[in-house]
Amino acid sequence: MKQHPTFVNRVTLITCKLIIDLPQPAVPAVTTSSSTTTTRTTTTTTTTTTTRTTATTAATVCSGTVMISLGGTVVDTNPGQATYNNGQSCNWLLTAPLGQTVVVAFSRFETELNNDFFSLYDGPTISSRSLMRTSGTAAPTPVQGTGRYMMATFRANSLIVGAGVRFTVLFAPPAPTVITTTAMPVTTTPAPDLLGMIYGLQSQAVALQSSLTQSTTQIGGLQSSLVQSSTQITGLQSSLTQSNSQIVELQSSVARGNTQIIRLQSSLAQEISRAGKAEQTETSRAVQVETSLATRAIQGEASLSVRINNEVSRATKAE
Repeated sequence: MKQHPTFVNRVTLITCKLIIDLPQPAVPAVTTSSSTTTTRTTTTTTTTTTTRTTATTAATVCSGTVMISLGGTVVDTNPGQATYNNGQSCNWLLTAPLGQTVVVAFSRFETELNNDFFSLYDGPTISSRSLMRTSGTAAPTPVQGTGRYMMATFRANSLIVGAGVRFTVLFAPPAPTVITTTAMPVTTTPAPDLLGMIYGLQSQAVALQSSLTQSTTQIGGLQSSLVQSSTQITGLQSSLTQSNSQIVELQSSVARGNTQIIRLQSSLAQEISRAGKAEQTETSRAVQVETSLATRAIQGEASLSVRINNEVSRATKAE
């Protein structure tokens, strides 16, 4: 079950004020209870008792870390002064008896907003869980811890000062355990329009099916385009393979042509060599023939001259 926070805070505040204002050293226990019922949750709160132990009217001075273990002790950040000091730093360790928890009730709160902060921690050090950290002029409601220790701190900067913080340390039993149970809800709303909901779901299903069909069509088109692209790629690869084959054949033909050219060049060189040799042979033969003919002509001419001379000689003798 869930406790109503506003009601509990008001009751606790009234209780703390009664404890602070009454002159007698002890105040009878104050009992509060509340119950709240909603359409879904039923809340019941057990008894909360706030007890004041030994009270003192002497304000505790803010200096270093002050240990406080007496209920009803009044703590002031600036006792005997109108305002606190710049740069003031205070720590109070509040300790309750065994089985009790610490309650802090504020009677004055005035600090520089957003600069001078008063803080409470649910434990003996500033590393404990934070219960509050506030500044300004609005006095907080009473704060109760969960254990017998509470650390209170005040930190002021070096600018503006105020009337400070004054609070009373009280002790109380631990807060009751809250048990939450779930009750059956009371339904007063009309039954939902199931037919309309079904029609709406059918419309959504049709729309989804249409979108799915369009998506399927688009996927089919993309697959067809992909198949065509694959076919084109295959055709290009085949053409490239054929072109490569033709290039290889042309290279082979060029190689064969080069071989034939080399052979023809070799044969031509041989024929040229043979022709040169034959020409040289013919020239030599021609020279030999010419020489022989010249020799023979010379010899014939000499023989003819001899004959002529002989005939002339004979003719002369005959005369």
